[in-house]
Amino acid sequence: MDYLVKQVFRDPAATIDRTPYVLASAQLPLLLGPNYRLHAGLLMALAAVAFTTWLLFHTTTGFSIRTVGANASAARYAGMRVGGLIVLTMSLAGGLAGIAGAGEVLGLNYTLPAAFSSGYGFDAIAVALLAKSHPIGIVPAAFLWGGLRNGAGLMQVRSGISIDLIYVVQALVIVCIAADQIVRWLYRLKPREQTHAGS
Repeated sequence: MDYLVKQVFRDPAATIDRTPYVLASAQLPLLLGPNYRLHAGLLMALAAVAFTTWLLFHTTTGFSIRTVGANASAARYAGMRVGGLIVLTMSLAGGLAGIAGAGEVLGLNYTLPAAFSSGYGFDAIAVALLAKSHPIGIVPAAFLWGGLRNGAGLMQVRSGISIDLIYVVQALVIVCIAADQIVRWLYRLKPREQTHAGS
């Protein structure tokens, strides 16, 4: 992508490496007017949530994907094609990420710069963890995470509080969400240590 932006699709009139601006006819419409940045990408995201929920919980393919995610060995023993399902899942995830990127370009920036990665991938991992990897849980988790991230700069300007406080809050949220898994892991680990000590 970096090569395409810098070499193939680069705007020759631009002073930085970026693609030309998309035509107005290709831009996603703004939902609340020109004074707000909310665009139709939100509707695309909600449609993706509905599709993913239907796929995972109402189809045999979704059941297979969830089974492989829970226990690949058991899924293989049950006769499922684990490798093919992993590739399918990664392809679907890549497609969803592509839709999100298209919304970012067509609805917000209207161009694609060479430095296109803004850390959204890492934010997506945190949001998925916060939502317990459930598609419907992604919606409130994304609004919470986006609100924290978007309000960080304004908080620093208006109140003088360091932006690092938001990162601390985000870390605490992740720790609290993952705490039950950590406790379960430690609880399972403790009897094994006692067994080895007793033998």
